[in-house]
Amino acid sequence: MFRIFIVSKIIPESTTIKSFYLVPKDGKGVDRFLPGQYIPVRVQLEKGAGWTLRNYTISDRPDRNYYRLSIKLEKGGTVSRYFHEKLAEGDEIELGKPMGSFYLTAGTHNPLVLLSGGVGITPMMSMLEYIANREADRTLYFIHASLDHRVQPMHARLRELEKKLPNTTVSIHHTCPNREERPGIDFDHEGLIDLPFLKSVLNGVQADYYICGPVSFMEAMYAYLKEMGIGGSAIHYEFFGEGKALGAKPGFHDSKTDAYSVYFSKSDKMAYWNEAVSSILELAEAAGLSPGFSCRNGSCGTCETRITSGSVSYDPEPFVPVPNNTILSCCSRPSSDVTIEL
Repeated sequence: MFRIFIVSKIIPESTTIKSFYLVPKDGKGVDRFLPGQYIPVRVQLEKGAGWTLRNYTISDRPDRNYYRLSIKLEKGGTVSRYFHEKLAEGDEIELGKPMGSFYLTAGTHNPLVLLSGGVGITPMMSMLEYIANREADRTLYFIHASLDHRVQPMHARLRELEKKLPNTTVSIHHTCPNREERPGIDFDHEGLIDLPFLKSVLNGVQADYYICGPVSFMEAMYAYLKEMGIGGSAIHYEFFGEGKALGAKPGFHDSKTDAYSVYFSKSDKMAYWNEAVSSILELAEAAGLSPGFSCRNGSCGTCETRITSGSVSYDPEPFVPVPNNTILSCCSRPSSDVTIEL
């Protein structure tokens, strides 16, 4: 399920992000993936310790003989710190198979709008590199926000592709550019990406929209697009680490009209399942709890929780093994009345 890869190259992309180029140790080539997908990574943070799982987006196009993971050093992030401070060229690391439902739609030549903030640029770079290699004439708007030039990743490559691709518009926004930055070179616009800007650039564009970045950024972009009349089916988005349906609160109904009860025993809270809720994790959040999680799709095990009665089903099926008498709350749904130790 996991394969060993060699770190062939490490490239600093900004003061906070490094790109890690990973090639298969067995020489058999990388597994196929779609632009925008991520890959599970497992590491031993200390010798003899258990496995720690994380998901990282592949930031280059699919037809390479390597995977590129562009990872931000997160404050308090044990795995990102391992990558940034311990991993060296020539070291080995274990990767699963690429996965994820956030990827570039194939078989269409609709214009593309890629909206990203911070390290949310990583799936967009995979999509952009794919377009540059396969569909260079496609109309594309690449709009990205960073704090300043120091933390802006892939700046040189964005400028290079902007010159190379005749129908690609790159717009770099720096919310707090420093005094040395040159407008029009280091950045295009000062401040946040706002509704007036999007209207001036995109009004009337029938396109496929992709959003990735911090939650607050994504909420704002989604609201702007809806205000511009963009239909929900044209908007695709991905959360890093946490997520929910943009533009809507989780459906939580404290009534016995739904099929199954979910009792959170440690918190002494009862909730009732509703099909508008996607998982037991989301039901717990809607009930005011704050359980731990990371991936929200069954590939890391962070949300593993003990179940003391009842049964659940999974959608999607977990990528990691689930021990007896436990569930992964992020992708499980009750199939009977259940009691969960939360």
